[in-house]
Amino acid sequence: MNIHLFPYKLAIVMVLSLAMLERLALPMQGGFAGRELNTLFIDWEESEQSHAFLPLVVRDFGGGQPTVTETPPVETATSTPEPTNTPTPTQTQTPTTTPSKTIVPGRWQEVGAGSAKGGGISQNDGSSGLPSLAIAPDGTPYVAWRDISGGDSEIYVRKFDGNMWVEVGEDSASGGGISNNGGASWYPSLDIAPDGTPYVAWQDDSNGNYEIYIRRFDGQAWVEVGTGSASDGGISNNGSASYVPSLAIAPNGVPYIAWGDDSTSDAEIFVLRYE
Repeated sequence: MNIHLFPYKLAIVMVLSLAMLERLALPMQGGFAGRELNTLFIDWEESEQSHAFLPLVVRDFGGGQPTVTETPPVETATSTPEPTNTPTPTQTQTPTTTPSKTIVPGRWQEVGAGSAKGGGISQNDGSSGLPSLAIAPDGTPYVAWRDISGGDSEIYVRKFDGNMWVEVGEDSASGGGISNNGGASWYPSLDIAPDGTPYVAWQDDSNGNYEIYIRRFDGQAWVEVGTGSASDGGISNNGSASYVPSLAIAPNGVPYIAWGDDSTSDAEIFVLRYE
């Protein structure tokens, strides 16, 4: 027996035994019992909109009259994917941090309370500027600067003792400071000797034109480094302008000073050392 299937334009031809047909349990009028089936046509259509099979039509062209039986429409199960539950991201709690006063490496920290705000380390009502910084062999920082708190421009000095910025000798950061003269004192240059002695050089016009002056602290007071090093013509001692000194102390304790000088027709750089 031949069976022809026509789903839309697709034709499938297969040979089925009567037993197989009975297993299919196709509801045909009169059934298959006792009949020899020659050719069986099974037609169906699929709905383009619902994808459901329309009534199945079976035609028997065996020895007798064709018998037509329509079966109820069979819905094709369309599997709808189960929605995937996307996990809701868990919000990470930001830990609450309490500000710490512990010194954090890798950051600029104040050197004593208030060293970089308010009145700073100068702490006066005058104009303070042109600082020069040096660190002693024991790690103590010293700062010299120009200050006009005393009425004219003077040279002031402080050091940090581990708790606060203190004067280096009496009135080193008040009144006339360490320069303490009637002229204008500018551009300090500070350095510390290997034995811890601080030296300060600056330019000063007490002699009528700018000269280079220098003093050191002997533990009691700021004294000259050689006769006349901080008076009259200072260590430059010429009739031209000498300005903006740069001081350095050698490992053997010998101080060197360089500065700009107008003694010649154009500005030159001069250097002296003290032995």
